Amino acid sequence: MLCERGFAISDERCVHDRGQTYLVIVCDRNDEPLSSLSPLQAYIGPVILSRLKETTARYRCLDDDENHDRDSIPDVDNEDYAIIEYLRKRKRRLDRQAPYRISAKKLLRELNLFTSGEK
Repeated sequence: MLCERGFAISDERCVHDRGQTYLVIVCDRNDEPLSSLSPLQAYIGPVILSRLKETTARYRCLDDDENHDRDSIPDVDNEDYAIIEYLRKRKRRLDRQAPYRISAKKLLRELNLFTSGEK
């Protein structure tokens, strides 16, 4: 919707507060033609995905079904922890939807390929 209305996402930050994880999106008005986002970029966030490409350690806990507190993940700062929790939350949602929605199944497959380093 943001791209359709002429806005570009300039930054995204994950924040973990009182047991909840939030995605904060910073947008700027863009007068240039916008390229559309891939389905995975639209679902997770393009800036968050680009940060994951830089550091694979941020998503090493994605496949765990256990809940992790910040202290159980070694050498992680607050923002990294918030990103991990945000991605785990989005992945759990796709896991629940995949048996019923083909689009969720495709996104889950794409996310798994991305986090395994194949994409």
